Amino acid sequence: MAVNTARKLRKYPKQFMRHHMEVSNINEKFESYDSHKIWEATWEILRCDDIDKLTELSAFIPRFSDILKQVDMGGAVRKNEDDTKLAFEYIKKRCSGLCRCFLYTYSGHNMFNPKKESDLAFVDIDKATIIKEVQEQHFSVTCSTCSKKYKVREVHGWHVPWYEWSSS
Repeated sequence: MAVNTARKLRKYPKQFMRHHMEVSNINEKFESYDSHKIWEATWEILRCDDIDKLTELSAFIPRFSDILKQVDMGGAVRKNEDDTKLAFEYIKKRCSGLCRCFLYTYSGHNMFNPKKESDLAFVDIDKATIIKEVQEQHFSVTCSTCSKKYKVREVHGWHVPWYEWSSS
């Protein structure tokens, strides 16, 4: 699929998807000590690219970390707590100037589906190929912010699909 076509097929404009997180809602979800609400907050953070909001959230990281120590976040295949810790790291690194795309190859976190990332306007899918012999889908993607290129291999050998990202 050509880059221009992929952009036209997106469900939401970039501006909406990247700026919908509210700091007060994130704070409330952590202060609830409810694992599901914290998990929701985690993914709202990971989907936010608004530096002002992330900077505002950075002041809460020590408090959120203390709360996280007291809550059993669960997790079937891996610990959900790891995603929340990744969200804290994301805030720090994004506020220090790194592009959001560092998440794709950071420390073995392989949960970023390139199709969802494209729907959220974080990447453009340049090419998608199904490899029938191994029942995998391979993607060539480009970061929408910094234009860094990635290769992604979608693997279905586990309970849920996971994604191997590598820089091209």
